[in-house]
Order: sequence, then structure tokens, then C-alpha cells
Amino acid sequence: LDGKVEAIIIPVSRKEQPEWIIRYIKPKYVSFVYTNLGVSKNATKELIKEYKDSIKFNLTEEDVDQEKLMITDADDPKHTKRRVKNFIEEYLNKGIEKHKIFVDTTGGKVTMSIGAFQAAEETEVSSIYIVGKGDKGLIDPEVRDSGYPIYLNEKK
Repeated sequence: LDGKVEAIIIPVSRKEQPEWIIRYIKPKYVSFVYTNLGVSKNATKELIKEYKDSIKFNLTEEDVDQEKLMITDADDPKHTKRRVKNFIEEYLNKGIEKHKIFVDTTGGKVTMSIGAFQAAEETEVSSIYIVGKGDKGLIDPEVRDSGYPIYLNEKK
């Protein structure tokens, strides 16, 4: 995916997988789909703080504190689908070509991954999943080879 991804939408469960994407896929734009479940909100805020000088995020740390654009019903895939479709539309309105917009489906609850995948399909953008190769299948953002992306559906 080197050089192919200009913008990506990432559901956040924990910090490691989104950070791996930021470090090794190197998108210019990132939209986070986060919740108040587990560490999702804090991980989102930490990632923005750490990478705000090199990535254009859809949120600020203050936005996350105020729960702006937060998924309030992680069990409803339609909620995530609507949010992801809105992010895709924002990227298209910025002039980003559709084939350079990607939706990650790795993080978040399964229902969020389904909603994100549906949004990608309906808007005809590529969707990916990050496969963990580290201990117990976990991804270590410090180690490039601890994960690798696979296409769920590649759009050209």
C-alpha cells in the first residue's frame, strides 16, 4: 500500500493498530471512529497528540475531550456506516481521489467493522484489514513485520 493511501478511516479499539497504520502505511489524512468503550477514546486522543504535526486528523484532542463525532452506539452498524460515509464524503469534497481513500476494518467492535465495511462498499472505496503477526496475533507499532495489510475489497 506504499504511496496508495492518501486518506484512511480507522475504527479505534486500542492505540497499537492505528499507530501501525500511521507509521507504515503513511496516510496524509486520518479520520478516527472511536467510542467511550474501553480505551478507544484515550487511544484516539493519544494518537492525535503524538502525530498531529505529521498527519491531518479529522479531530483535535479537544474534540475528543468533548466527544465530538464519537460513536455513541457501537452495537448499531448503521451508526458507524453513516459516520464513515460522512468521512469519505469529506475526503471527496477535499479533492482526494476515490482510489486513494481507504477504510480500515480492523479495530472497534465487530458491529463497527461491519458498518465501516458497508460504507466502503456503498461508496466504492477500498477496505483493508491489518493482520497481526506478533505474539497472540497482536500488532506492535514499533515492529513493521508484526502486521500486514490485506485488501477486503480493492477498488481501482
